[in-house]
Amino acid sequence: MALITTLRNLRQRRRAEREFDDEAAFHLEMETEANIARGMSREEARLTALRAFGGVVQARENVRDTRVLRVESLWLDAKYAARSLMAQPRFTCAAVGMLALAIGLSTAMFTVLDALILRPVPFREPAQLAHVWMGTDRGGRAVVSPAVLKAWRDSAAFEGAESAMPATVLLEVGETVVARESAIVTPGMFKMLSNVKALRGRLFDPTDGRPGETDRVLVSETLWRTLYGSDAALVGSSITVDGRRLLVVGILPSEFKFPSARTVLWRPTDLNGPGEMAKAYVRFASNMGRSDSLRVATEAARAADASNAQLRPRVYPLAGLTDSFATQSVRVLAGGVVLVFLVLCANVCGLLLARLTARRREFAMRAALGASRARLLRQALAESVVLAVAGMVGGAAVAWAFVSASQQVIPEALLLETLKPLTLDARALLMTSAFGVVAILVSGLLPAWLGTSVHAGDSLRVVDRGATEARAARIIGRALVTIEVALACTLLVGATLLTRSFVKMSQADRGLQTDGVTTVWLAFGSKGVQDDAAARSAIARSVEDELRQLPGVRQVAWSYGLPPHGGMLSFGDWTSDLP
Repeated sequence: MALITTLRNLRQRRRAEREFDDEAAFHLEMETEANIARGMSREEARLTALRAFGGVVQARENVRDTRVLRVESLWLDAKYAARSLMAQPRFTCAAVGMLALAIGLSTAMFTVLDALILRPVPFREPAQLAHVWMGTDRGGRAVVSPAVLKAWRDSAAFEGAESAMPATVLLEVGETVVARESAIVTPGMFKMLSNVKALRGRLFDPTDGRPGETDRVLVSETLWRTLYGSDAALVGSSITVDGRRLLVVGILPSEFKFPSARTVLWRPTDLNGPGEMAKAYVRFASNMGRSDSLRVATEAARAADASNAQLRPRVYPLAGLTDSFATQSVRVLAGGVVLVFLVLCANVCGLLLARLTARRREFAMRAALGASRARLLRQALAESVVLAVAGMVGGAAVAWAFVSASQQVIPEALLLETLKPLTLDARALLMTSAFGVVAILVSGLLPAWLGTSVHAGDSLRVVDRGATEARAARIIGRALVTIEVALACTLLVGATLLTRSFVKMSQADRGLQTDGVTTVWLAFGSKGVQDDAAARSAIARSVEDELRQLPGVRQVAWSYGLPPHGGMLSFGDWTSDLP
């Protein structure tokens, strides 16, 4: 069918060209006869008629553009550009390689920026989500009372208010005992975040977490596949968590990570237990400004809990870089990648300019045959488009390689700041296309414009292989070389200063002596021990006595969190759990 359509289009195009040739010949003959009648010789009359007609080839191309599908014309330009580029493989490989490196580096940098700064959480309307607690500029607690959470849930300030308390649990699988990160969440958390659906089984329902209904658990697909061997019967069976048997009601997709990137298990709560506190995560109301929402939330929190009388809401993002130094470092690194992108595009621009300058006699010949400036410009840009498309394909591969390598190079603590996996997604591939378009404009537009600025008569007189190009092309070429050197020097200086800053920061006195210090986490497997301070103290002292007997151990200390951040849930004060 496609062959029949192609043949039909070919016959129509040939018939249109024959009709044009017949019509053009008729008009030329009529104009020639009119000129003869005015007293001109036949040769002079025909030349005058041709000049008045404006060029047969040019007119034929204009008619073809109006009668033939423009898509077909563009396809022919692309095919000609591809054949022309394949005829010079060294030039093509060099240009495509530089474009692929520029596009790939830029796409990989965007992926890192997108995960750490732009969109660190892969949830619905992430800008409306936040972690909120009551405190002051000097500190406070990262938790609120259940009464405050309920007041926020019922207020107009938030569309949703749920809780997720992180915890480390011990999982028993046969004779194996492993520690994993978990979270105790209110049942509505998953719906508030992104309407996540269970891979198998179901999510928590509103009754889960109530007294007598706390033995439910959700597990991550990652945990299901690695620790439980993708057992299809896991949903509906029980697993041992902290010495308790809990019923698995569902398996969540591995893409869902909350409240931390390492959370693989979730237990329900209704926050009605004794001494329970809520780590509040909210979704701001879309019909109310942020300042108004915080004002309403402050009033609701103070009315629900008198201890908040002198406190106000503190708002933090769910994930992403909050440290100013790390944020600025990533942005500076992104600026360096932009410089590399521009340098490589400038190199490709220089290559294209040299190539198109060498083809000036070809363009002059085509112009003499009647090709318009727009037609020559379109053909020159077609080569840039073909190069950019090949560069985008190669750039996607380069970006994938750099992103895969960055997962091993970027510090784990930095990667854990994001809940979004550091992988190429649709947004990254869309940026690859955008960088390709920018590369076309930066590297191809100027050479195409200069390369097609030919005068038929002057260019055709240049026959010597050593003849020089136009003065404008020489000026632009020298300017491009100057810009390339300047950008390279700027990049070198910027990279040197950035490296020196990192070295200085790593050598700065933090006020803490970390040499020889080793930290470990101790998880209490029994619920009774977790709630009994005396039992915790007894276990801690027995472990401490054994640790002091180890060779090379000089001091042992306990803490609910590492300085200078304080405990996991408290900020601004330090209290001892031991008498």
